[in-house]
Amino acid sequence: MTIQDVIEEENNLYKRKPPTKHDPNFQLHDNQGVPLNQGETFALEIYNSEIEDNDDENSDYEREIQYVEVFESPIGYSTLSGALRYGSTFGFKIVDGVTYLTYNNDGYVCISPDKDYPEIIVELEIPPKERRVYIHYADDGNILLSQWNGNTYASCEWVSTYIIYVPGHVDRSKIQSCALDICSTFVDIDLETFDVSAKLEEHKYFIVLDKDYFLVYQKQHPEGVKCNYQQRNLFMEQMRYSDVLSKWNDIPSKESNGIWSYERLSVLYFVFRPKADPSKLSGYSYYNTIAEFYDTAEGEDFEKFAEIARTKDSCVSHFFVISRETTFYVVDTSNPGINYKFSTALGNKIIRNLTFKLATIQDFIEEEKTLHKLRPTTKRDPNFQLRDNQGVPLQENETFELEMYNSRYEDSLKEENRDRGDFDHVEVADNVHRVYIFGSADHGAVFGFKVVDGITYLTHNNNYICASSGETHIETILSPELPPKERRIQIHYAEDGNLLLSKWNGDSYYYCDWIKVSYGEFISDYPEFTLRWGEPVKLIIKRV
Repeated sequence: MTIQDVIEEENNLYKRKPPTKHDPNFQLHDNQGVPLNQGETFALEIYNSEIEDNDDENSDYEREIQYVEVFESPIGYSTLSGALRYGSTFGFKIVDGVTYLTYNNDGYVCISPDKDYPEIIVELEIPPKERRVYIHYADDGNILLSQWNGNTYASCEWVSTYIIYVPGHVDRSKIQSCALDICSTFVDIDLETFDVSAKLEEHKYFIVLDKDYFLVYQKQHPEGVKCNYQQRNLFMEQMRYSDVLSKWNDIPSKESNGIWSYERLSVLYFVFRPKADPSKLSGYSYYNTIAEFYDTAEGEDFEKFAEIARTKDSCVSHFFVISRETTFYVVDTSNPGINYKFSTALGNKIIRNLTFKLATIQDFIEEEKTLHKLRPTTKRDPNFQLRDNQGVPLQENETFELEMYNSRYEDSLKEENRDRGDFDHVEVADNVHRVYIFGSADHGAVFGFKVVDGITYLTHNNNYICASSGETHIETILSPELPPKERRIQIHYAEDGNLLLSKWNGDSYYYCDWIKVSYGEFISDYPEFTLRWGEPVKLIIKRV
């Protein structure tokens, strides 16, 4: 892929981005094109092209119509989600010329304040501008939603709903819970009248509980497969995608006394139920788990959880996990005072290392003590001065290239015939919609700098290098206007004299995520991950 390919791809992506210009004549209308009035109510059906393309009135697609449903939570947010066969009733209000979708007349549909995982929720107050939901019309007349001035349209991440049948002789209170119970429907049945064949016509897969095991039914297993309760979460993940008995994630399964299990022990999670999002109870750290749920913040008791953990059989015994939305703790079962807090970005790495005893909780605690040395300093140097690779100060009218320092090239400095082509450069790609910078193995752009109110800004063609707006998927771009404080890029000097970049008052330095051999993206997201495993970009100033 060439730089021109990247530019063309960006051009195509731009066409799919929401317009940021507000239409002062915007009017909401129904699926027949008839304008709606304030006070009228309606359902929101999720458009499905498969339904549209099927003309058979008796088609199975008829019962697969998808709607927007409001999931009302007594604790936390009421969130919008997709649902089959039923939906909530909505309305709208116009306030200061802006159209807001509403729920129950006094609830405004808006973006949650959660920066890591923004959702579409309902709140009683009119949302601030940055959390508004913007309504657009697609070319086919259907509605699209985006964050106000957002870069992408809202999408629906469909989460499988598991059907679990409970015969009369099974006491659910004695069955070990798992994380996927949060998105499961439990149905009481009479085994004498229960028709497996009929249910397999209705569902691709389902589970029937028994006292000492549960049975997984799939079309390839109409007789049912007996499985171990300790790994029910893993078997449920497996049956979503393939034969429940096929190899899963390199974890071999085995049969003993007619009951299937996996050869790796499960990890015990304590999950805060009000903030448990089914779409995020996935990934390596959640697959092979058992779970206990708690319902209030006051119920989060490490000592009590440790006592429960010590009673569990057939799971990892030396630690357990507390899951509170996007915040996690790993806790030493024998000494809960030894615990470590981490974020979603670190989950898979930490859980894997602890499970396989490649590290201890104390190792992560000790590591944390040294991480502050790797974080950018937030204190600004009032005497900061930009210098070239020879240590000579630069003047504002001078131009230069930015080479990307790589320690593996340091050794080549000793070679008499060092290949200058081995150095990577900072390049600028320009299209009609946006100018952005990235790492390139081919050649580099020419840069300069400006000092405004004592702050040094890197520039290119009199445009300021800054961070794009938003909290995630942040790009390094150019702006003709002086960027606001939260979008500034701060320049630091490493001990070896090379430049480091960070967001203003950011938690980690920029690193370059090499997407292809020839180019990579400058990244500032996921600072906790970057601090541990991302190598910061070091830049060398070469005068032109």
